[in-house]
Amino acid sequence: MAILPRSSRSAAFFFLCVLVVLFFWVFNPSGVRSNYGDGDGKYEDRGDSFSEYIVRNTIRKNVLTPGLGFFPIVANSYSTGDYTSYEKGYKKYYSNLALQTVPASYIAALIGIQDYDKFQYFFIFLKLVNGLLFAGLLMGFLYLWSKKTGLQVFWPVPLLAASASGYVFFSQNLYFVPGLLFLPAMIVAYGACMKGRINLVLVFIAGLLCFLRGYEFATVFALLTAFAAFLFSDGQIYKKIKAAIVVFGLIVLAFICALCIHVALCMIETGLSIPDSISNVFSALSKRTASTTGVVKPLTLQFYNVMTYRWSLPGFSLLNTWTALSEINVIILMITALLIRVRCMDWNELSIYVFGFTGYVSWYVFAYQHIMWHDMYDWYVFSLTLGLAFIMLLTLYINKVIVFAGARVGRIYE
Repeated sequence: MAILPRSSRSAAFFFLCVLVVLFFWVFNPSGVRSNYGDGDGKYEDRGDSFSEYIVRNTIRKNVLTPGLGFFPIVANSYSTGDYTSYEKGYKKYYSNLALQTVPASYIAALIGIQDYDKFQYFFIFLKLVNGLLFAGLLMGFLYLWSKKTGLQVFWPVPLLAASASGYVFFSQNLYFVPGLLFLPAMIVAYGACMKGRINLVLVFIAGLLCFLRGYEFATVFALLTAFAAFLFSDGQIYKKIKAAIVVFGLIVLAFICALCIHVALCMIETGLSIPDSISNVFSALSKRTASTTGVVKPLTLQFYNVMTYRWSLPGFSLLNTWTALSEINVIILMITALLIRVRCMDWNELSIYVFGFTGYVSWYVFAYQHIMWHDMYDWYVFSLTLGLAFIMLLTLYINKVIVFAGARVGRIYE
């Protein structure tokens, strides 16, 4: 049984947990995969190679054919199913800034990468760094929560995080950079838990960085950060709600500022007017967030069939020789635990349930077409919301059982 470490052992223990999680994410012993994600084994990212190769091609273009431009590129060959090359032509991708391409391009140019094979090694390195960043922030957040809650055992956390299918799929994706989603939540957790106050400036900057990367899963991101503020804030319920509202407002403000920067850069690059730049930047917005183009209608029999299939897929799977815990299994277990615990749980425990379910539903409400169009995005959103809540709740209840059993054994021997 792994006891939560103290003093000198804590850093080594935490680093070991991060490495365990990263090992499972990189080598994927559970064998979960998506044909769309990796092009049936043809491409590098198991979650969404279409998006990742936007970043890869942009970095190569920036280094090999530098020129004015703030935006990433989409290769013309995408239409024929070839993501690997932009040499046959490309167009600018105005929907997101993909800010991560800027420092990555600078580093690649600085170390003198020129040929295709060296770029491939460079991208492998970036994916490992990407996964390490995400694992470190995720485990840091959960470790601080365990410390604040006074939990005695931590071993379920790295095992559950390592086996969460959505993390396995997207932990290293160079386009989504999942660590940025957890950065403000980690800042909130560290500030409240270790410093006694939340650094709102850093939360805003972290939120801005995330949105300058892209806007996908914005509702999940905002709710996750607000959830962290509620969870780690001390005091009465109204103080915790106030902290969550303030942090949520900062993320909204960061979103607005990122939009302004995005439109301004589009104006500079294209020479378009403000209205035309706004139209250019958000050309896909109405389709992704306010339509049912190419997908089944909400709450129909076809919608039910789609969700039945998605929920049958693994939510947690550590090894492919073990039985996977499907998404519907997780949902049923959480609903059952909620009904059992509802009369005796505190506000923090209740907030885990509220975040898990509202966070998961939020992207289906505010970006229905987008998530229905891409099956594998459900894995990601599920792991970021209900999956994260399940990790926390299972760890919490295992600790309660151990404490209860220890107390009963102690009374027997008195």
